[in-house]
Amino acid sequence: MFSEILDAITSTGDGLFEFSGHLIRSRVNARVQGYASNTLPFGRLWHGNPVPGRLVVQEHDAEKAGKHWDMRLVVGNRAISFVPGSSKTKIATGEKFSVGRGRMSKLIKQPDHTAKYADWEGTIEEGYGKGKVKKVFDKPILITKMNNKEMQFALDDQKVTIWKPGTKGVGPIKSAKADEWVMNASGASTAAVRPLPKGKYIVPNDVHIKALIEDGSYVAQDKIDGSNFTLVISKDGSKHLISHHKSVNGGFIDRKMRVPEKLFDNLPNGTIIQGEVWHPKGPYVTASILNANPLTAYLKQKQLGLLRFTAWDVAKIRGRDISKQPFARRRELLVKLGKESGVDVVRQHEVPNMPALKRALHGSIRRYGEGLVLKKLDMEYGGNPPMVKVKPTHIIKATIERINNGNGRLSNSMGALTVKTEDGKKCQVGSGFTDVQRDYIWKNRHLFKGQMIEVEYLDQTQESLRAPRFYRLSPTQATVDMEKWPR
Repeated sequence: MFSEILDAITSTGDGLFEFSGHLIRSRVNARVQGYASNTLPFGRLWHGNPVPGRLVVQEHDAEKAGKHWDMRLVVGNRAISFVPGSSKTKIATGEKFSVGRGRMSKLIKQPDHTAKYADWEGTIEEGYGKGKVKKVFDKPILITKMNNKEMQFALDDQKVTIWKPGTKGVGPIKSAKADEWVMNASGASTAAVRPLPKGKYIVPNDVHIKALIEDGSYVAQDKIDGSNFTLVISKDGSKHLISHHKSVNGGFIDRKMRVPEKLFDNLPNGTIIQGEVWHPKGPYVTASILNANPLTAYLKQKQLGLLRFTAWDVAKIRGRDISKQPFARRRELLVKLGKESGVDVVRQHEVPNMPALKRALHGSIRRYGEGLVLKKLDMEYGGNPPMVKVKPTHIIKATIERINNGNGRLSNSMGALTVKTEDGKKCQVGSGFTDVQRDYIWKNRHLFKGQMIEVEYLDQTQESLRAPRFYRLSPTQATVDMEKWPR
């Protein structure tokens, strides 16, 4: 993907970058020694035009200066260059950019180079820089602020800031020289920012649903086919969009750098909202954007349209904790907040009987939904009593335990999957696949074992599912490359 991005970003010589026919104005002013003349506020990826670029680190084993690492921000035909304040500071190695989160490091500004020099490797034969040069790090970045006092860019899940001491409060350098700058990186999530409970669900039968809605204490909301997130607006105004799925290291994942910040611009500080991030083109597009690096996510949305956020519950507004209030009251406050701030709030339906429920269900499916969720008016935040999913058929998540070879015409392909649900039920899923999907799974079976899929079924027994049928790969939990998955 990185090579594709580099091929797609080409300087047109007039301060523009071209991607798939879209022109993204870089606002780079070459007359100011490689710096842009205006400031782009960080995080506002769709306000104005952020600058696609690259972060390159070269290992320079110089005879006079000693071994050190050169850091270059490549923008257009310029490579804005720095070296660490200490030659012992190793900025990057392989895939890792090793600036400590929350820790400030001193940089020394160097003369700018052309962009081509950032890719050069070889031996400098003479002069002060005589020695070997080797590129050790090269990744796409999204530059969101750039002037002669401060620069900011998004690298994977880090926000990296470089600034001149004295321009951003107190820095670690008391008497900085003209060429000295400071750099730090803030992580995507912190231990203090955690997702709130996702909520508990049950999948009932029609008799159970009829009894619930005729009781009059339940309402229905659209169930949007996206990814569930907790949106946190801290007291200081910083924003976090926290996933309910943990990273491979067990930490919480923040996706704020992949979602247009204008969706949350007018929300007050001290607010916590739960909602769904989704895309009109479906859950696979949503997953491909959320799981990409910030630059790729930005470019994909330039091409496919922006992600959206729809709120469906709220725990805190302006620092006031309302999580203990009944759901009906939280809904009133959320609707009011949505009108004040422009945040989309999920549709809610009165469903006094089964015909009303079916009408609401059909309408929800047409609006990019995947069904309805019944919620009791006095439900606590987090789902007590549990929320009730209503879908055209029952769908459950299951893990692939075994990939079985087919028979007859499928003798060289996948015949069925042995899967296990979260509550321990096992079954064989052999229908719902296209022949192309069967072949793809069989050829890549080493990748599919342990993957999460969604299974459609009619009913459950004590040990298995009745009439199981493959519905889809889990858009949020499957880790295979969704762009290669045959539809």
